[in-house]
Amino acid sequence: METEAISKTVLIERDGPIVTVVLNRPEKLNAINKATWIALGDAIDELETDDDVRCIVLRGAGDKAFSPGADISEFETERANRDKARAYNSTVENTIDALGNCRHPTLALIKGICIGGGLEAAAFCDMRICGQSSTLELTKRSEWAWLTASLLTTKLRLNVMPQHSVSLKALRLPHDFTSRHSGVSLNRHH
Repeated sequence: METEAISKTVLIERDGPIVTVVLNRPEKLNAINKATWIALGDAIDELETDDDVRCIVLRGAGDKAFSPGADISEFETERANRDKARAYNSTVENTIDALGNCRHPTLALIKGICIGGGLEAAAFCDMRICGQSSTLELTKRSEWAWLTASLLTTKLRLNVMPQHSVSLKALRLPHDFTSRHSGVSLNRHH
């Protein structure tokens, strides 16, 4: 397996035609800061043009979390005023659009917590695979409205229940499931 760093917060691991994009901030449970949103979008854009890629797997580093969402420690600087908040949101939207419009099949491999922006990224993958330890959660009512509207416009499915639980197309795997994809064969035609 070959690994390259798009940035220190996003790694790309190539195993033949299967490429794994790793959110690499385990010390922060893979919280996504602005630099990570940018690097993730750049990685997906780059891989989208690669004809040798057959599948893109998105996962968080380690076993504790896919991602708890945005890194709130930078909100004071990155969302300090209306213009900065709009720029930040535009960065997130560009990355989400890259995931949602990627011509290659995308799969979110979810271990541990997957909350807020992390769930937004996972929801825009074509498929989600969750371990027994997975917890999927949106933290604000406004996120439900945004995510539901976004998914409807991209023809993906998200079932929102009245009690605010979410049912994503996901496959639960045994607790000891590893991030290795041994034996996976994906044959989607371009």
